[in-house]
Amino acid sequence: MKYTEEIVIFPDKKLPIKLVYVTTPLARPASFYYHKGIELQYIFSGKCTYFLKNKLYELKKNDLLLIHDNEPHCFINSPQIEKLCLIISKDFLKSIPSGLLRLKSVLACRKGFTHLLHFPEKTEVELLVVLKQLIKEYVDIEANRQTMAARLVYLFSMISKYHSLKKPVKEKQTLDAYQQKYIKEALYFIDENYTRDIDLNDLSRAVHISPNYFSYLFKKLTGNNFKDYLISKRISFAKERIKNNSQEKIVSIALESGFRDLSNFNEAFKKLSGVTPSSYRRIQQKATSIPQH
Repeated sequence: MKYTEEIVIFPDKKLPIKLVYVTTPLARPASFYYHKGIELQYIFSGKCTYFLKNKLYELKKNDLLLIHDNEPHCFINSPQIEKLCLIISKDFLKSIPSGLLRLKSVLACRKGFTHLLHFPEKTEVELLVVLKQLIKEYVDIEANRQTMAARLVYLFSMISKYHSLKKPVKEKQTLDAYQQKYIKEALYFIDENYTRDIDLNDLSRAVHISPNYFSYLFKKLTGNNFKDYLISKRISFAKERIKNNSQEKIVSIALESGFRDLSNFNEAFKKLSGVTPSSYRRIQQKATSIPQH
């Protein structure tokens, strides 16, 4: 199993947090990664799916997912979602005096640790206010550092209080344990082989189930069929190659990305990106050539 370490860079060293607010459709190809720091995923609207350790979590509006330090996790595509990802240094949380904040249940991550939290309606409203304020203040984190630090203490006091009272529950799953295992193995296989000439039969053989049954499971979980998902993975790879290799020929990038010919690559690229590969390169070159003031 391949896990990729994600290096988290905090924009302000005195307040070590990273905040990403997502309001657009996501088509990020699934890959398993881990990082230092406690991560919160809060869903304002829409739905998405996460693999965390060996468990599948289906998140919906007002759900909060706690991801612990160095826990491997994987985000599955979502057609439309509004969510917040907040990563905060574990050392920063440990530095908060215990008189202000008791984080024993959150930081320990012992057996039976509750990752998915649903809050009572009253707490939910308070939580929304705090998170929305953090999003606004993060734009100028240096100027708002003191206010944000106090707000983070309040945020984790709500999480800690509710988490310590929460008894571990077995989450209802759309897919059973065996089905989750098949999909997880399939995602690993795709992540390792998407630039090769693979098809549905190769994938079904790799996870030892029939092509039709795999197609059913994959569609049920991701909302995409295998072919569309594979193409989106290849196009994401191609975009990075185009962005970071200004002299490499487009046809070479197409072949490296897993496409058999330039025509199919151009068609798929324009369908998913709205522009041709050559136009995308010009846009990227123009963006990087703008003088910085």
